[in-house]
Amino acid sequence: MNPKKLNAQGKNMSSSGILVESPIALKIGSQVGISFSIKGQEGPLTVNAQVARVEIFDSHFDIGVAFLDMDAAGESEFSKTLLQALVIS
Repeated sequence: MNPKKLNAQGKNMSSSGILVESPIALKIGSQVGISFSIKGQEGPLTVNAQVARVEIFDSHFDIGVAFLDMDAAGESEFSKTLLQALVIS
């Protein structure tokens, strides 16, 4: 069984989850894999997540997902990786 891929635009992110804008809705409680391409990292970073909320708008859905299986050390490492890749222009 091939998993379906969905390209979504990230809107807000923390070490515990992400809010994405999507053209389609996902079911609350669904488990998903989220892959991030981070400049300077070899290959994408993939984390398991669970859909926590879905907000309906006229042209899209805002989907909040919570990262799973991440202990405090994992969250800290994830935060460091994101901060190192952060570019403000």
